[in-house]
Amino acid sequence: FSIVPIQPLDEAVRLTKDYLGYVFITALIFVSLLSFLFYRMVSKPLVKINEAALKMSRMDFSASCDIHTHDELGSLSNSLNIMSSRLHSTIAELKEFVSNASHELKTPIAVIGGFVEALRDDIRSDKRDRYLEKLQQEVERMNNLVQDMLELSRMESNAGMLNKEAVDLNNLTKV
Repeated sequence: FSIVPIQPLDEAVRLTKDYLGYVFITALIFVSLLSFLFYRMVSKPLVKINEAALKMSRMDFSASCDIHTHDELGSLSNSLNIMSSRLHSTIAELKEFVSNASHELKTPIAVIGGFVEALRDDIRSDKRDRYLEKLQQEVERMNNLVQDMLELSRMESNAGMLNKEAVDLNNLTKV
Protein backbone atom coordinates (compact mmCIF):
# COMPACT_ATOMS: atom_id res chain seq x y z
CA PHE A 1 0.00 0.00 0.00
CA SER A 2 1.18 3.47 -0.75
CA ILE A 3 0.07 6.61 0.81
CA VAL A 4 -0.59 9.45 -1.61
CA PRO A 5 -1.89 12.80 -0.57
CA ILE A 6 -5.39 13.39 -1.96
CA GLN A 7 -5.17 17.16 -2.13
CA PRO A 8 -3.35 17.32 -5.55
CA LEU A 9 -5.84 14.79 -6.92
CA ASP A 10 -8.78 16.89 -5.70
CA GLU A 11 -7.26 19.97 -7.35
CA ALA A 12 -6.86 18.08 -10.62
CA VAL A 13 -10.49 16.97 -10.53
CA ARG A 14 -11.66 20.52 -9.76
CA LEU A 15 -9.53 22.00 -12.57
CA THR A 16 -10.86 19.36 -14.99
CA LYS A 17 -14.44 20.20 -14.03
CA ASP A 18 -13.76 23.92 -14.52
CA TYR A 19 -12.01 23.24 -17.82
CA LEU A 20 -14.90 21.05 -19.06
CA GLY A 21 -17.34 23.82 -18.15
CA TYR A 22 -15.39 26.32 -20.24
CA VAL A 23 -15.11 23.82 -23.09
CA PHE A 24 -18.87 23.19 -22.93
CA ILE A 25 -19.71 26.93 -23.00
CA THR A 26 -17.23 27.53 -25.84
CA ALA A 27 -18.65 24.60 -27.82
CA LEU A 28 -22.19 25.84 -27.22
CA ILE A 29 -21.29 29.31 -28.51
CA PHE A 30 -19.47 27.80 -31.51
CA VAL A 31 -22.41 25.50 -32.38
CA SER A 32 -24.85 28.41 -32.01
CA LEU A 33 -22.72 30.52 -34.34
CA LEU A 34 -22.51 27.70 -36.90
CA SER A 35 -26.27 27.16 -36.67
CA PHE A 36 -26.90 30.83 -37.32
CA LEU A 37 -24.54 30.81 -40.31
CA PHE A 38 -26.18 27.65 -41.66
CA TYR A 39 -29.59 29.31 -41.31
CA ARG A 40 -28.41 32.43 -43.16
CA MET A 41 -26.62 30.50 -45.91
CA VAL A 42 -28.98 27.56 -46.53
CA SER A 43 -32.26 27.58 -44.65
CA LYS A 44 -33.26 31.20 -45.19
CA PRO A 45 -32.75 31.07 -49.01
CA LEU A 46 -34.62 27.76 -49.15
CA VAL A 47 -37.54 29.31 -47.28
CA LYS A 48 -37.57 32.26 -49.74
CA ILE A 49 -37.46 29.89 -52.73
CA ASN A 50 -40.29 27.83 -51.25
CA GLU A 51 -42.43 30.94 -50.64
CA ALA A 52 -41.91 32.11 -54.24
CA ALA A 53 -42.70 28.63 -55.59
CA LEU A 54 -45.93 28.53 -53.55
CA LYS A 55 -47.00 31.90 -54.93
CA MET A 56 -46.25 30.70 -58.46
CA SER A 57 -48.30 27.55 -57.87
CA ARG A 58 -51.23 29.88 -57.12
CA MET A 59 -50.62 31.60 -60.49
CA ASP A 60 -49.08 34.68 -58.82
CA PHE A 61 -46.08 35.34 -61.03
CA SER A 62 -45.23 38.67 -59.42
CA ALA A 63 -43.17 36.83 -56.81
CA SER A 64 -39.47 36.55 -57.42
CA CYS A 65 -36.54 35.04 -55.59
CA ASP A 66 -33.98 37.66 -54.63
CA ILE A 67 -31.10 35.31 -53.92
CA HIS A 68 -27.94 36.45 -55.67
CA THR A 69 -25.35 33.93 -54.62
CA HIS A 70 -22.98 32.06 -56.90
CA ASP A 71 -23.95 28.60 -55.71
CA GLU A 72 -26.71 26.09 -56.39
CA LEU A 73 -29.29 28.11 -54.44
CA GLY A 74 -28.57 31.22 -56.50
CA SER A 75 -28.83 29.17 -59.68
CA LEU A 76 -32.12 27.63 -58.53
CA SER A 77 -33.45 31.09 -57.65
CA ASN A 78 -32.49 32.44 -61.08
CA SER A 79 -34.06 29.44 -62.84
CA LEU A 80 -37.27 29.89 -60.85
CA ASN A 81 -37.41 33.58 -61.80
CA ILE A 82 -36.91 32.74 -65.50
CA MET A 83 -39.59 30.05 -65.33
CA SER A 84 -42.00 32.46 -63.64
CA SER A 85 -41.43 35.12 -66.29
CA ARG A 86 -41.89 32.68 -69.16
CA LEU A 87 -45.02 31.17 -67.62
CA HIS A 88 -46.47 34.63 -67.13
CA SER A 89 -45.89 35.63 -70.75
CA THR A 90 -47.08 32.24 -72.08
CA ILE A 91 -50.31 32.45 -70.11
CA ALA A 92 -50.88 36.02 -71.36
CA GLU A 93 -50.34 34.85 -74.96
CA LEU A 94 -52.65 31.89 -74.41
CA LYS A 95 -55.41 34.16 -73.05
CA GLU A 96 -55.02 36.41 -76.07
CA PHE A 97 -55.12 33.39 -78.40
CA VAL A 98 -58.28 32.00 -76.78
CA SER A 99 -59.93 35.42 -77.04
CA ASN A 100 -59.04 35.75 -80.74
CA ALA A 101 -60.01 32.15 -81.52
CA SER A 102 -63.34 32.58 -79.72
CA HIS A 103 -64.08 35.72 -81.71
CA GLU A 104 -63.15 34.08 -85.01
CA LEU A 105 -65.35 31.06 -84.29
CA LYS A 106 -68.24 33.10 -82.93
CA THR A 107 -68.92 34.90 -86.23
CA PRO A 108 -69.53 31.79 -88.37
CA ILE A 109 -71.63 30.26 -85.59
CA ALA A 110 -73.85 33.37 -85.52
CA VAL A 111 -74.23 33.27 -89.31
CA ILE A 112 -75.07 29.55 -89.24
CA GLY A 113 -77.62 30.16 -86.49
CA GLY A 114 -79.31 32.90 -88.49
CA PHE A 115 -79.56 30.74 -91.62
CA VAL A 116 -80.87 27.75 -89.65
CA GLU A 117 -83.55 29.94 -88.09
CA ALA A 118 -84.55 31.24 -91.52
CA LEU A 119 -84.76 27.66 -92.83
CA ARG A 120 -86.97 26.69 -89.91
CA ASP A 121 -89.35 29.50 -90.81
CA ASP A 122 -89.99 27.74 -94.14
CA ILE A 123 -88.57 30.34 -96.46
CA ARG A 124 -89.24 30.17 -100.17
CA SER A 125 -87.56 27.31 -101.99
CA ASP A 126 -85.46 29.62 -104.22
CA LYS A 127 -83.91 31.21 -101.13
CA ARG A 128 -83.61 27.84 -99.41
CA ASP A 129 -80.89 26.63 -101.80
CA ARG A 130 -78.96 29.90 -101.41
CA TYR A 131 -79.17 29.63 -97.58
CA LEU A 132 -77.99 26.02 -97.65
CA GLU A 133 -75.05 27.08 -99.81
CA LYS A 134 -74.20 29.86 -97.34
CA LEU A 135 -74.45 27.36 -94.48
CA GLN A 136 -72.03 25.06 -96.29
CA GLN A 137 -69.61 27.98 -96.81
CA GLU A 138 -69.69 28.92 -93.13
CA VAL A 139 -69.17 25.30 -92.07
CA GLU A 140 -66.14 25.14 -94.39
CA ARG A 141 -64.88 28.44 -92.96
CA MET A 142 -65.14 27.06 -89.40
CA ASN A 143 -63.46 23.84 -90.49
CA ASN A 144 -60.60 25.85 -92.04
CA LEU A 145 -60.20 27.85 -88.83
CA VAL A 146 -60.04 24.67 -86.76
CA GLN A 147 -57.59 23.09 -89.23
CA ASP A 148 -55.40 26.21 -89.04
CA MET A 149 -55.41 26.04 -85.25
CA LEU A 150 -54.48 22.34 -85.35
CA GLU A 151 -51.69 23.04 -87.84
CA LEU A 152 -50.38 25.86 -85.66
CA SER A 153 -50.41 23.55 -82.65
CA ARG A 154 -48.61 20.85 -84.62
CA MET A 155 -45.98 23.32 -85.86
CA GLU A 156 -45.39 24.69 -82.36
CA SER A 157 -44.99 21.21 -80.88
CA ASN A 158 -42.44 20.32 -83.57
CA ALA A 159 -40.67 23.70 -83.42
CA GLY A 160 -37.68 22.19 -81.66
CA MET A 161 -37.48 19.30 -84.12
CA LEU A 162 -35.28 20.32 -87.04
CA ASN A 163 -34.44 17.97 -89.88
CA LYS A 164 -30.69 18.07 -90.33
CA GLU A 165 -29.30 17.22 -93.71
CA ALA A 166 -26.11 17.89 -95.62
CA VAL A 167 -26.24 20.74 -98.12
CA ASP A 168 -23.78 21.29 -100.95
CA LEU A 169 -23.07 25.02 -100.85
CA ASN A 170 -21.46 24.92 -104.31
CA ASN A 171 -24.76 23.86 -105.87
CA LEU A 172 -26.62 26.60 -104.02
CA THR A 173 -24.27 29.37 -105.24
CA LYS A 174 -24.22 28.35 -108.91
CA VAL A 175 -26.16 30.64 -111.20
